Amino acid sequence: MEGQLRSAVSFGNVARVRALIAGASATDNAVAVSSLDRYRRNVLHVAAEREFIDEGSRLEMFRLLLQAVAAAADPAAVVNAPDVLGFTPMHLLCANSVGGTAAAVAVLLESGADPCARTDGGRRPTSFTRRADVRAMLASAEEGNTAGQRSSWGDCRHVVSVVPGGGMA
Repeated sequence: MEGQLRSAVSFGNVARVRALIAGASATDNAVAVSSLDRYRRNVLHVAAEREFIDEGSRLEMFRLLLQAVAAAADPAAVVNAPDVLGFTPMHLLCANSVGGTAAAVAVLLESGADPCARTDGGRRPTSFTRRADVRAMLASAEEGNTAGQRSSWGDCRHVVSVVPGGGMA
């Protein structure tokens, strides 16, 4: 199921994703959405990078996948999973030139996505989006104005300092 789900997501096949999720147990779905590829990316990363024909398809894909994520042992860990470079699905969604719309970002935030997450290079999702509405939504979330999740996200104002000789503190 893991390979089939990843393939359906990468091709943007919402109907196939819906059928795979409906035909599997909650446990199988949780395993499939949580599994990581060699770059430590799960299917949410794949969906965030995917170019969709329309915003409705993008939102439906995220809702289906997040429904499956809810059955995982730690849903927040799946939604906020960093890849090998520290990019979370939110970073990739914001970096996607056609994606990163306010509606898709809102769906991820509602599911516990961390607007304060930093890549290995120290960048937050806000630094990747060109859209003013998304930037405003993320800024509001960073200030702790969404769903009382401030405590679980930590402090967005953390400053990355460069250590002499390379690396970050």
